[in-house]
Amino acid sequence: YVRQVFLTLIWPVGLPVVLYVWMHRAKDLILAEDEDTLRKFDFVLCDYKREYWFWEVVELFRKLILSGVIGLFGRGTIAQSFAAVVISFFFFALSVHKQPFVSNTMNFIKAVSEFQIFGILLVCTIRQTGKKGLPVVGLGTESFYGTVPIVLTVFIVPLVIYIVGGNVRALRGEKNDQE
Repeated sequence: YVRQVFLTLIWPVGLPVVLYVWMHRAKDLILAEDEDTLRKFDFVLCDYKREYWFWEVVELFRKLILSGVIGLFGRGTIAQSFAAVVISFFFFALSVHKQPFVSNTMNFIKAVSEFQIFGILLVCTIRQTGKKGLPVVGLGTESFYGTVPIVLTVFIVPLVIYIVGGNVRALRGEKNDQE
């Protein structure tokens, strides 16, 4: 049993911890923008502002908490849904506040995707309260709460297409200016 717990924890917890320790030891070189160090950690640093050298570890823990740890709150319970809503809102707010990406576009897409997760989990909590017999009067119909997660999920597609299209137009404009 102990071996199973150890092996279960080593990858999802051990990898982010080891990555953080490894990067923390090189923190001063990362912040000083040492070329060799940046090349060494490019796989986790390339999208983030240097002061947020640790942000990929934050993302790994966010994923671990929302996909694994949340199960400790009792599968299918309102408490589990509520905990997921609170945790997802925390990471949404943190991401919006810190704006860790170099690209403003990526910060915007991250905020939208974090809001999607929050919104979907919030709707799940509302639906669960209705299934448990708690009144959800005046907040919408069952079909409304079935539609909201779909809309939230699909919403990102046209947004990303619009952003990518704008970036392509900008790149074409730069190319034409260079010629």
